[in-house]
Amino acid sequence: PELYHEGDLAGNGRYTLIRELGRGARGVVWLAHDQHLDEQVALKRLPPELAADPVALGDLKREVQKAHRLSHPNIIRIHDLVQL
Repeated sequence: PELYHEGDLAGNGRYTLIRELGRGARGVVWLAHDQHLDEQVALKRLPPELAADPVALGDLKREVQKAHRLSHPNIIRIHDLVQL
C-alpha cells in the first residue's frame, strides 16, 4: 500500500501533497503546496528503510548541502531538509 496520498499533509502540516511527480529507488517526489511560502514545491519523501538508515541519511544530507551551494537556472533550488 502507498504511504502517502494526494491531499495528505507533510512536514507537520506545512506541505499539502498535490500529486506524485516520480519515483525511484531513493524515494518519491511529490508536487506539494508549501503553506508557509504559499508556493508550489517539489518534496522528496524517502522510503522508510532509507529514512531509518544513518548512512543513507548522511549521503542525502551531503547531497543537499552540495546542491544548496549551486546557483544555476537548470538546477533545482533547495529550500529545506527536514527529518520527521
